[in-house]
Amino acid sequence: MIALANRLLRHSVMRYLVVGGGSFAVNVLLLNILIVHLHWDPERVAAPAAFLLTFGVAYTLQRVFTFRSEADVNGSMLRYLLLAGVNTLAQIPLHELGSSLGLGTARRQFLATGIITVWNYFAYKHWVYVDRTHPLPADAETVAWHERAALRVRAVANIGRLDRGGAPDPAPGTRPADHPSDLSTDPPADLPADPPTDLTPGRDPLASSDSETGKR
Repeated sequence: MIALANRLLRHSVMRYLVVGGGSFAVNVLLLNILIVHLHWDPERVAAPAAFLLTFGVAYTLQRVFTFRSEADVNGSMLRYLLLAGVNTLAQIPLHELGSSLGLGTARRQFLATGIITVWNYFAYKHWVYVDRTHPLPADAETVAWHERAALRVRAVANIGRLDRGGAPDPAPGTRPADHPSDLSTDPPADLPADPPTDLTPGRDPLASSDSETGKR
């Protein structure tokens, strides 16, 4: 069961849905506490307070858990707030769409929530939580997809270069042939194979080594 859950949570879509469901549960729990136990006014105080607290929880979990983003907090929070404003205004045309389809209030709300849930995922992934210094989608599997696409483009470019008689680009992670670490470390042929052993002051070590070589 744990292994299955880990496999499912590798995908940002599943993590997004888990956080969304968890945020809804947090909202309901907070609303219940504020109204039932603290006796706050349901419409004027409890509902807005629960919404704001849930808003912060949802932003943090989507950032840290769902998309594992390293984007600037201030920038991503501003984009998150802008998206929330757009979602609020979008409720009007979405409910009008549901009404034109003959749906009741509950079904209209279900339709609006479903559409907003889908576009929020892509907005979070490609805009809200994207690191401006590295403008790729936030989650790791999409970054990996972009890297694979870059490798395919490089492979196609190499095919065209070979057709023109050129040499292909080296594969990522490989060294060119003239890299210093590829150069031979064997000593030149004119140097003695063994180091000189006579280190008497005033004597030339190389001369000593040459004389020993002549004796051999």
